[in-house]
Amino acid sequence: MIYLDAPLPRERKAFYITAGSPDITGYSELAARRIAVLRGSVYTDRFDDDDALQKVIVNNYTSALKMTAMKRVDAAIIPEAMGDYLVREGSHQVTKASFGMKGRPSFITISKRSTFLEKKDELEKILRDMQVDGSFKRIMNLYR
Repeated sequence: MIYLDAPLPRERKAFYITAGSPDITGYSELAARRIAVLRGSVYTDRFDDDDALQKVIVNNYTSALKMTAMKRVDAAIIPEAMGDYLVREGSHQVTKASFGMKGRPSFITISKRSTFLEKKDELEKILRDMQVDGSFKRIMNLYR
């Protein structure tokens, strides 16, 4: 895989908790909770590197929200736009905690075998232009 140089906008990582449970207002409160995390995902350097946290690996964010609603975990960490969408569209009895974290930048990758690899420079220019003209913001607002 080849990473494009232009990063996508950073997405805030939100914590979703069982409705009616105590709010999470700071990082230190995570230590006492079991947190659902998506297999293979990265969130923030601090969170990802913190081996003291009790992380429960799940295969998808819908499962993370179901486990939270059923009190099998205490919280689920999810990119905010995705989490808000899943909560709004589903019947999950969860709420968003006050505390969240600014996530790592994300990058688009292209397979070394892809025919799109020859358009790498063009794709990077398009991504940079989208950052400048506000296209990314408009797209993200569709999920809010």
